[in-house]
Amino acid sequence: MMEKKKILIVEDERIVAKDLKRRLEIMNYTVSGTAVSGEEALIQFETSGPDLILMDIRIEGQMDGIETAQKILEKKYTPIIYLTAFSDHATLERAKKTGPFGYILKPFEERELQITIEMALYKHQMEKKLRESEEWFATTLSSIGDGVIATDEQGIVRFMNLIAEELTGWKLNKAKGQNLKEIFHIINEETREKVDNPVYKVIEQGIIVGLANHTILIKKDGSEIIIDDSAAPIRDENGKLMGVVLVFRDVSEKRKQAKELEESEYRFRTLANMISSAAIICQDDAIVYANFTAEKMTGYSFEELSKKTVLSLFHPNVQPLLVEKGIGKSCQTFFSYCSETRLMTKDQKELWVHLNSQSIQYKGQKALLLSLFDITERIENMKNITHVLQKNLQDTMNEIKFKEEMLIQQSKQAVMGEMIENIAHQWKQPLSAIGLLIQNIKMAQKNNQLSGDFIEKHYQESMDIINHMTHTIDSFRNFLKPDRHEINFNLKDLIEQTVDMIQDSFKFHNIGVRLKLQENLPMYGNPNELSQVLLNLLVNAKDSVLENDIKKPLIEISLLNKDDKKIILIIDNAGGIPEKIASEIFKPYFTTKKEGTGIGLYMSRNIIDKSFQGTLTFKNNGQGTEFKIEI
Repeated sequence: MMEKKKILIVEDERIVAKDLKRRLEIMNYTVSGTAVSGEEALIQFETSGPDLILMDIRIEGQMDGIETAQKILEKKYTPIIYLTAFSDHATLERAKKTGPFGYILKPFEERELQITIEMALYKHQMEKKLRESEEWFATTLSSIGDGVIATDEQGIVRFMNLIAEELTGWKLNKAKGQNLKEIFHIINEETREKVDNPVYKVIEQGIIVGLANHTILIKKDGSEIIIDDSAAPIRDENGKLMGVVLVFRDVSEKRKQAKELEESEYRFRTLANMISSAAIICQDDAIVYANFTAEKMTGYSFEELSKKTVLSLFHPNVQPLLVEKGIGKSCQTFFSYCSETRLMTKDQKELWVHLNSQSIQYKGQKALLLSLFDITERIENMKNITHVLQKNLQDTMNEIKFKEEMLIQQSKQAVMGEMIENIAHQWKQPLSAIGLLIQNIKMAQKNNQLSGDFIEKHYQESMDIINHMTHTIDSFRNFLKPDRHEINFNLKDLIEQTVDMIQDSFKFHNIGVRLKLQENLPMYGNPNELSQVLLNLLVNAKDSVLENDIKKPLIEISLLNKDDKKIILIIDNAGGIPEKIASEIFKPYFTTKKEGTGIGLYMSRNIIDKSFQGTLTFKNNGQGTEFKIEI
């Protein structure tokens, strides 16, 4: 359903206005408002936005209907129909200046009013479309990349877009109304003679006309540009010539590039035969040019090469990759490619070449230039160098591995004194017990009390003591053994065995040891190396509590599983590591001990990192130091 058109009534006689409103509504219009003065009409116009205004000329207020119409038109182009009882010449002339869409004398017929309103609305709609169309075409012509000049049938300039202004040096406001000859001066580039203006050929012949090549446009300031243009007639619906449109563009840069390309091709052909690289030009897969170096490198003459495809010159294994990169295909787009690849010579010798390919124009057509530089000798040298470097790297790795193993052994030897001291403590009591057993045997012999049961009992007690001492020696020997084999082991058992090796030494110094070990935590790796780390940390803890003369020294060892990580904590109450050396303790050969080697903590972190892919860290906890192994 079409929306009703809104009409504003401006009439100072209220009875007439009311009757007019009734008639309009019968005609299926909407009355958006009524006004008795110009001032009121302006307000109603702003608030109601009517599609048409019926305006009485003689109305109340300081402005009459014509003045009011002028004010409204300044705000928005709106169709206005005058309804008046005055038809004098002066009033009519004033009204005409406002461009009314109708002028109806009172009294009027209802049919006359409706026809006038409908014609006004239709005319306004058509004018609106025409203005939109003109604006659209003007915008389009102004935005295209070519210069556009439109003339009438006499060659008088009516329109120029911005590009045309720039190319001619003339502004539209200066050129409009002038003859095209005054602003569009063209001459022949070679002869410098004046060229006939194509617009006038169109006016004379009524056909589309293009400029000959080598045409120069002389701008307003006297500068020159090379142009390419064409002119076409503008005709009305009956085919009558209304004007001409001239379209032209600056081709100076294009002409310059064409000339440079021509010169470049000449220089290329000259230089190609002088360079040491092979140069081959192909179009699609056909070879159309090869320099002397290319003939020498491939072993083929140019005549032979011209009968081969460019891909056939390369090793079969690399041909698929070259096709993928565009070599051997039609050069539809410009591209470049660089690679080291293999070339096959006429005698089937394989050459390594550095290949550069670049799309070019050759004799006016797209082509591909291949530059080939023989790098066979360099590749062979690189292979030899690579072999030497690999051997040197392997030797270096072996040396590093050997040194690491030596450091591990040195680290073990660094705690050997502690181990020997522990063995002395562990053997002291058993040896005393064996001495007592021997004395008992001697006393029994002296008193004739040796019996089989007596000897068996003392024999068994002696063997138990000797087995315990043997176990101590075996543990010591296993610790010092340079064994790098990895096995499955139980972390709780390993910690207990390690603590057992130095337990007596800790007891001798009245150092308490507290174990908080979680059961059933399996581990895969070298248990000997992990035991060495634990011994290093325990011995350092023992030295710290003794050095700081701690009254109730205590070392706590915890084992737990957290977030799929096994965590071992070794905590002492020796007061902590001084802040000034905290960042140095894991560095090789750093020590605060008089007879220390400085490799214990360094090797401990190295073992945890490389052998167990874990971390070894520490922190001061207020009472002492907490070392944390996370594996």
